[in-house]
Amino acid sequence: MVIPAAFRDRAGLTPGSELEITEDELGVRLQRVAPGPKLVKIGHRLVARPSVVSRERPAIDVAALIEEERNRWATVVVTDNRKYFLSALRHGLRVETPGEFIAARNKKPRYEK
Repeated sequence: MVIPAAFRDRAGLTPGSELEITEDELGVRLQRVAPGPKLVKIGHRLVARPSVVSRERPAIDVAALIEEERNRWATVVVTDNRKYFLSALRHGLRVETPGEFIAARNKKPRYEK
């Protein structure tokens, strides 16, 4: 299967990347097959760590990701890893943890009289 270079680069696919191909009512779906994370106990918490060595993981251009989401009218980036998304603030996006995001959505709307 030939995948256009622009899509390959954007998806972080490299030669030999394993893909799962499925067909649904909208068309064909390509999904990268990757080993799941390992759970490592640190103190009293379980933390997910990648099971693939770092040199085999695709590089992620966070600035390009933020720009793409901003162009799609995103208003918030939800992540537990805020330090990588501080540049989103310069582009007018809010950066929230999952807990903050859910708490904001669960607040009852205030109606002014």
